[in-house]
Amino acid sequence: MSKAILPSLDAPVWSRWLLSLLLPLMAGAIWWQGQHFDPGLVQLQASAQAQAKTKLPPLPDALLGLPRFGPPRPYNADNLYEYINGHAEYYLSSGFTGLTVVEYATAGAQQPQLVANLYHMGEPLFAFGALMDELSPEAQPLEGIGSMAFASGDGLNLILGPYYIQLSRFDAQLDLAQAAEALATSLRQGLGQIEELDLSFPRLGRPLATYFVKEAYRGMGFLNQVLERQFQGPEGEFTAFQILDSAEQIQITGQALLDFLSQDGIAVEQAEHQGLSYYRVDDPYEGEWFFVIGKTRLLGTFTAPEPSLLQAIRAD
Repeated sequence: MSKAILPSLDAPVWSRWLLSLLLPLMAGAIWWQGQHFDPGLVQLQASAQAQAKTKLPPLPDALLGLPRFGPPRPYNADNLYEYINGHAEYYLSSGFTGLTVVEYATAGAQQPQLVANLYHMGEPLFAFGALMDELSPEAQPLEGIGSMAFASGDGLNLILGPYYIQLSRFDAQLDLAQAAEALATSLRQGLGQIEELDLSFPRLGRPLATYFVKEAYRGMGFLNQVLERQFQGPEGEFTAFQILDSAEQIQITGQALLDFLSQDGIAVEQAEHQGLSYYRVDDPYEGEWFFVIGKTRLLGTFTAPEPSLLQAIRAD
């Protein structure tokens, strides 16, 4: 049987008095601190921070003749889960800085007929990554809307600058493409100059598909914000990747790639083609491939350094 630990009856009288006064003293200290707590100060700081994160984009008052159904609803990293609980973590790890939800419906309607979710992803490349990740297999590309747009059923997704936008209709008669054009026009006019998406690659072949990898491309932690494109060349399909960054960061990333290959015992040979310096890799896993460390671009192709490819890179 365990025994409770009690003050010894032989302890001095002054120590018993001290113990009996300890609890009232603690209660008094907590009360005093409570009288000096200013909840308004904490709330004011949080409110200002949230407002800065959720600055509303320029939105049209009406789309397809439908007025707004209630005011726009902003969300930030602190409350995004309230709107997309279960999927918020994806956006928070993909560059998300804010979301604005705006709805439209005929006057007097009880439910919205058109809903637009405008995700601010920080950078055009991050918006492109979200678009590619959430694209349904049935989605069809639409020309001339934003920087890139796809439609599928009652939904249309597009990107414009740092915005990834989802449009959903609850009335099959509504023209989503027309609504997307009007929304994109409003954003362009309200935001002024918009940083356009740069997906340019050298002319290595016929583009088949393009993807964006935000972090750790092919498991290499130093290859981040990578644009990958599949090409159809004369000898078959192959994959190329590129990173665009400052001259200093490209040199750091290129050296990290060389160090990684050296540490893994993969043979790398520096070569030159008409003044273009490149590295040819004899990889036991990927086969022969090569990469070029340019001034502000690191470009690699998982295929042999054919003269036509090197010439295309040199001419770009």
